[in-house]
Amino acid sequence: SLGCVLYEMLVGEQPFTGPTVQVVIAKRFIQTPADITGLRDGVPRPVARSVQKVLSRTPIDRFETGTEFAAALAALESPEAAQAAPDKSIAVLPFANLSSDPENEYFSDGVTEEILNALSHVGELCVAGRTSSFSFKGKGQHLKAIGEQLRVRYVLEGSVRRAGKRVRITAQLIDATDGYHMWSERYDREIEDVFAVQDEIATAIAAKMRTALNVGAAAKAQRVTASVGAYEAYLKGRALLYRRGQSIREGMELMEKATALDPEYGLGWSGLADAYSSLGYFGMIPPEVARAKAGEASANAVRFAPDLAEAHTSRGVFALLLEWNWEESKREFERALEINPGYIQGAGWYYLFYRGFLCGQSEPVLRGLKECWSRDRLSGYAAAMVGFATAIFSRDREVLDWCRRAEALDPDAFFTRWLRVNAHVALGEWNEAIAAAESAVERSGGLVVALLFLGLSHRANDAHAAQSIYEGLVARSSREYVSPTALAALSAALGDRRAAREHLQEAVRRRDPSVVIWAHGWPGTEPLQLLTEYQAILRDIGVTEWAEREARLT
Repeated sequence: SLGCVLYEMLVGEQPFTGPTVQVVIAKRFIQTPADITGLRDGVPRPVARSVQKVLSRTPIDRFETGTEFAAALAALESPEAAQAAPDKSIAVLPFANLSSDPENEYFSDGVTEEILNALSHVGELCVAGRTSSFSFKGKGQHLKAIGEQLRVRYVLEGSVRRAGKRVRITAQLIDATDGYHMWSERYDREIEDVFAVQDEIATAIAAKMRTALNVGAAAKAQRVTASVGAYEAYLKGRALLYRRGQSIREGMELMEKATALDPEYGLGWSGLADAYSSLGYFGMIPPEVARAKAGEASANAVRFAPDLAEAHTSRGVFALLLEWNWEESKREFERALEINPGYIQGAGWYYLFYRGFLCGQSEPVLRGLKECWSRDRLSGYAAAMVGFATAIFSRDREVLDWCRRAEALDPDAFFTRWLRVNAHVALGEWNEAIAAAESAVERSGGLVVALLFLGLSHRANDAHAAQSIYEGLVARSSREYVSPTALAALSAALGDRRAAREHLQEAVRRRDPSVVIWAHGWPGTEPLQLLTEYQAILRDIGVTEWAEREARLT
């Protein structure tokens, strides 16, 4: 009774309300009152926790004496808690897969990711990044420790059990500071209703924390597909795309399956566009193929999902890498960030590809990518992005710190191994660069870009080895596509200006993405940068003029 009175004094409303006495009594036994600090700013956390404790459903969970209650109300907040996570902060942990089929792991991860995505649209809510949250998967760590590591006050966890056409989803919102359960619910639905359940959970969390879930109805609808098979293919495909390297091809096949099952699935088209753009970026398919496929897919993504950041990000990176349309690229990236500034892939590509590769703006790039990383501190991909920017634009030894951080978080990713190659090249540590490049070549199955940097690393001390790699790549180009810009960079490093010029002409004719990527001082490509022919190309295709324009605007 005393708890109810104090709650109403602090909040301005009773903890349990309803149209009849019977409803109020029923709520008292099945509901938990909303957290006081989420309803009234300025209420000390010890006071809020004490009132919640005294309102516990069972007596054993309450204070034993009034003296204990009074002491708890008078307690001071610890310095650690004072500088800990903001009140409106949350991590969505991977929902446990309780289904008998382990393949449903992707499905339960997808449920988690969609809830996380919805919450990330809440302007006043700080949401831990996907990779950070997923790093705790299966580790069984105490929620308080998770909250402290991710700097969040609340943790949402749950489970998914799928059987035939039915799915049961449970979710509970927990205050990580004291383990108090703020809210819990169970949903038993048909499998086709899974999107509605995700929306209900996100809306309930937002309401519990007194925030406005400002994802429009159109955006919500565009994330949904009528085909559960398409949804599952998209989830598996996106997970593979995150790994980069040869996994991109597997991800591409799954995205094609998703769009075949639902030709109007915007997220599926976005994933397919990203797959083709990435294959083109890494020189794994000819630019003509990447351009046609990524162009069609990104256009469909924007057509069917015009209110999703993923769709505009896909269009932005396609326009930059494969179309060389700087105006469209800028417009699409900025639209993506306007819709969802927390979308790490969108922000990462905008800063590194647009502001960095195209515009050569070192300070905004480093600042922006570090902000991306701060949103998802346990993401090896986000750490690697900062590392690449450091290697390219500052060439500071700090890049090795980012290498170590990325390797600790994602040691097997090709992206991580390639970062270490570039780090040592940027620092002029050629023996270390060779060792790292050899590892990247082996890990990637002989990816051209890895072989290129192995050759660039060798040319400082062993021109014969570099020449041998160049000749091998030229021979390979007669059987399959090899980036002509890569061949130009290596021939320029070997002092063969005539060959470099011929390769550059081929690169421009085919609109090889690497022509733009290496426009602003990528480590190891300095001999290419110094060629007057390359400088003339950058002026002709508008890179130089656009970079100067953006510098004036900035």
